[in-house]
Amino acid sequence: MQRIYSLTRSAYMSAADAQKGAMEAQSLRDEIARMKGQTTGATATALAEFDKKIASAFDPGTAGRAAAVMNTLQSADVQPTALQARTIETALTNVRAALARWNTLKTTELTALNARLKAAGLPALRRSM
Repeated sequence: MQRIYSLTRSAYMSAADAQKGAMEAQSLRDEIARMKGQTTGATATALAEFDKKIASAFDPGTAGRAAAVMNTLQSADVQPTALQARTIETALTNVRAALARWNTLKTTELTALNARLKAAGLPALRRSM
């Protein structure tokens, strides 16, 4: 039962983190959409490329799959089968990878984009949502 608890907790935390990240990403994409009309040339291209990177950072179902895994685990009072354990680990690995991509985007790449926006006389995009 300890294994079920551990996997359920990991799935829950991963789903919550993925949901938070997805909301932050959408907020930043909304901000980019509002700014697009103010940019031209290389700055507009940089915004569009960054927006595409944000869109690809999260598969739309990432948080949902982690939550589904958690629900599957909680619905049974038996140890997960080997196949279920592999499926759960794969889902958790995918969430971790999406969060790593998002963290890189919102730190390193957002900082570089904000420097470019500032040089163009535009306001920086918000780091914290």
